[in-house]
Formats: sequence, C-alpha cells, structure tokens
Amino acid sequence: MGALTFAQSGGAVHPTLDDVAELALEYGYEKKPPRPSQSKPSQRADMAGFFTEYGVKAFSPWREMFVRAPMLPPDEHRAAVEKVRERFPPPAIELNLI
Repeated sequence: MGALTFAQSGGAVHPTLDDVAELALEYGYEKKPPRPSQSKPSQRADMAGFFTEYGVKAFSPWREMFVRAPMLPPDEHRAAVEKVRERFPPPAIELNLI
C-alpha cells in the first residue's frame, strides 16, 4: 500500500499498524526522545498521543473509525471538536453533597 492519507478514510482501505504509525509521524506524533530513523515507524511514533487525539486508546478502535467514516487530520479534528464544544457547552452541574 502507498502512503496512507485521511482522504482514504471511510472507504475500503484497511490500514496496518505501520501505515498508521507513518501517518502519525507525518503529523508530528514522534516519541520523546526520538528513536533512530532506521527503527520501524510503530517504534518511532507516539501512537498513544495520536490515538488519544481521536478519543481511542488503541489501534483496532482507531482503524474501525478510519474504515467506517471519513476522518479529519489531527489539527482539523481538534478545531472541529472545539467548534462543537463552543456551540454546545457542557451543562453546569451543581452538586450539593451536604
């Protein structure tokens, strides 16, 4: 498979862990301290940070999201989430525990 892109989301592409790791690296999700460039993409990429951006904790749920529906790159996804939060703020909850 060629380089994975978000334009392929919501389609018939079933990415591998290394495909997603390369995508994460492309968007700046790199482990600190950086690993040697000859390491596999999945060893160099900050996969936990990348998955957390989309509200999941592992590869399989992220891949299901990718296959099921179109997805936005991390920066665009973050902006879309913020826009929704501004429009629909969480309700203020007052707890009276006395």
